[in-house]
Amino acid sequence: MSNQIIESNLSGDSVYAFDMAIVSLILTPKSGGIALAVKVVPGASRRRIAGEYAGGIKITVDQAPVEGAANRAVVVLLAKTLGIAPAQIRISRGQRGPRKEVIITGLSAELIQQRLLGPQG
Repeated sequence: MSNQIIESNLSGDSVYAFDMAIVSLILTPKSGGIALAVKVVPGASRRRIAGEYAGGIKITVDQAPVEGAANRAVVVLLAKTLGIAPAQIRISRGQRGPRKEVIITGLSAELIQQRLLGPQG
């Protein structure tokens, strides 16, 4: 089984796809949207979805965790990957730590999984 992993360069303009196995995502209806667990690694050399982590995803961002910069980078990367506006993604838990819960509105759980994992097969 191969899955797509999305990566953007430091300017956030280009998006690249890589194959990688992701075991599973746990997507839960919550607060008018779908909740997704996210593990963030700030201060990395690039922004990318690095794979599965404890039923959610692991994201690396090039921003430091200062004044919400890393959180904003996570929201922008997820929005680009999912093809939605950043306003449709809200960090509901973990604003100051690496383990977060994000709420995604405007997409079904099936569509979120498809866009994060790519075609299954």
